Amino acid sequence: MPGERRPADRTGDGPPADLTSDGPPAGQRVRGLPADLTSDGPPAGQRVRGVTLAYLGVPVAGIVPPLAVYLVSWRRSAFVRGHAAEALRAASAATLYGVCLLILAVMLALDSIKVAVIVAGPLAVALWLVVVVLCARAARAARRGDSYEFPGWLRVSQRARASQRARASQRARPFHDRG
Repeated sequence: MPGERRPADRTGDGPPADLTSDGPPAGQRVRGLPADLTSDGPPAGQRVRGVTLAYLGVPVAGIVPPLAVYLVSWRRSAFVRGHAAEALRAASAATLYGVCLLILAVMLALDSIKVAVIVAGPLAVALWLVVVVLCARAARAARRGDSYEFPGWLRVSQRARASQRARASQRARPFHDRG
């Protein structure tokens, strides 16, 4: 009967069966959430390919691939939009790090080109390798249908700074005041 609670599982040590549901019944949406975020399993193949292109294009072409994916799909899919925005944040941060590295190399080259190459070359390679590894991880998570968040030092957004401030204020409070 509707409104009647089902009994707990036979062993008696679990919660009632109606409280163990993992989400809405198949074919139903949760009010207020886009259909992409409430569906079971990974999203459709074409959406995953677009997200993978956005992530894996960052080490090769910088900001252009995630920006293109974001602009093409910003109204169609919350899943693709979220991942493309995350890839765009990471690409922006990597570009800013690259510009800083270029400034460092130019300043060192004013004194000695050899020193500039010795210092800036390995730093540029290390930055590129880190971006490749993190973008590959993000693309793998997107193919599984999961979300991925880059480390705070490789993101350019207010949300990252707000969460860092919240963590800093949490550490600053005495232990007995924490809730």
